[in-house]
Amino acid sequence: SSGHPAPFAPAPARQAQAHTPGSVEHVVLAAGRMRCGPVDAMVELGPGDYVSFPGDVPHAYEALAPGTWATLVMEHP
Repeated sequence: SSGHPAPFAPAPARQAQAHTPGSVEHVVLAAGRMRCGPVDAMVELGPGDYVSFPGDVPHAYEALAPGTWATLVMEHP
């Protein structure tokens, strides 16, 4: 492995199921554009943007531009 993140390609949103109650997800977008968050309240991010949202509800990630990549931290109680 090269240690470099694999970029997302524009595609339909990736759906994620709810995690452990009290979970929080933190996303920092490094490059490209993406939408992410709870399925009923997704937000659009550009390079350098940060968002956190409850991970214990259905949520999604959607790359909007080629070469999109982000850092994701999942916080579980």
